[in-house]
Amino acid sequence: MRCMNCGFPVSPSRTSCPRCGAAINQGNDGRVQGGQGPGAPTPMGNGMYPPAASAPVGQPVPGQQWQQGPGGGAGGASYNPQMQQIFANNGRPGPQPYASPPGFNGPAGPMASTNVAQPRAPQRSSRLPLTIAGISVFIGAIMLVLVFIFASAFSQASNDNHKTTVLPSPTSAPQQVVSGTTPTPDAQATPTDTAPTPTPTTDPGQYPASQYVSDAQMAHDVDTQSAKPVNPGDTFQAGQKMYVTFGLPAGKGGAACLQWYIGDQQFTTYPIAVKATSTRTYSYAITGGKGQGHVEIYWASSTACSDKQLAQKVNYTVQ
Repeated sequence: MRCMNCGFPVSPSRTSCPRCGAAINQGNDGRVQGGQGPGAPTPMGNGMYPPAASAPVGQPVPGQQWQQGPGGGAGGASYNPQMQQIFANNGRPGPQPYASPPGFNGPAGPMASTNVAQPRAPQRSSRLPLTIAGISVFIGAIMLVLVFIFASAFSQASNDNHKTTVLPSPTSAPQQVVSGTTPTPDAQATPTDTAPTPTPTTDPGQYPASQYVSDAQMAHDVDTQSAKPVNPGDTFQAGQKMYVTFGLPAGKGGAACLQWYIGDQQFTTYPIAVKATSTRTYSYAITGGKGQGHVEIYWASSTACSDKQLAQKVNYTVQ
């Protein structure tokens, strides 16, 4: 026979169901009473455990859906109409009113366990890489600025060390010495002003070094490639360049020493180094004085002009 409460097969010699603990009394129909019949939903099927011990005869068992009759025996038990509605065709149980959630392993009610929120692992801050990257960029920018400052300072110092002082143009300076058909510039010495000296009284036609200087003449401009006069003339304005151009002896090296005068007052002097291959050269002077003047061309062995000899004398007028 089966337990009317849970449908568990029960031996006729037992007085209670070993599964649900319900009291078992045999009725006239030979079925085990005290339960709802085979296949009926049980408290265990609904997710509830049966009571720890069976209730005394004549008292309702907690959690059961049936009531005892007046006789207190199993024969007076009657089914609850609501539970009878549950059982439909062929004694199959209907939808269970209380369904336990999947995976439920514990008792329902106040003793049921509750899910405790697990502590979340601390998450690493995502700003740390950004902070490190920002610091790296900032340090790199500072280094670039320092490199730029040091490079600028070094460049400025280098430029200062290589600066060349440009001296004012002398009032008398050689421009070019022509050698054969190809002009060759000669080294220029710095002109020095000397105190005025009396004009030499040498006979213009009898200069002691006239063989070293030839074809001396004044001009307003010269051809810088050939050192020949472009606009010959001997009258100039004060502050204007006064050019003098002359030929040189072939195969003879030395120096041409020029002395410029206004009246009998010398206002500048200038030596020109002459190579043995030079054939012609020129020079110029500027003065603010006015009157008759002349330029004396001396020949010497070097630009020191210590052994100079007069070679030519050319007159001009400053207005």
